[in-house]
Amino acid sequence: MELTRKGHDAFKHFLGNTLALCIAISPDPADAIPLFNRYKKEEAKNEAKGKRQGEMYDNMRAGELVLHENIQGNPVFFLANFLASVIYRIKH
Repeated sequence: MELTRKGHDAFKHFLGNTLALCIAISPDPADAIPLFNRYKKEEAKNEAKGKRQGEMYDNMRAGELVLHENIQGNPVFFLANFLASVIYRIKH
């Protein structure tokens, strides 16, 4: 019985520490607002110029293109990419 209680306590500590770590390293949503605003300004500027998404990719520097592709293919962002693709299919 004592072994089970110790195992249960160890699991609670592990779970609590994992949750605390996730909270500590998670990005602040307030940091995303300026990025979103900058993205919207760039999007409006591209629409005013009449640029399409393909042209935008063609004009990207090689480093930006590689970073963009790595983020899209990163397994860490699987759920975010899946949700984005669902939203894209609904809107288009």
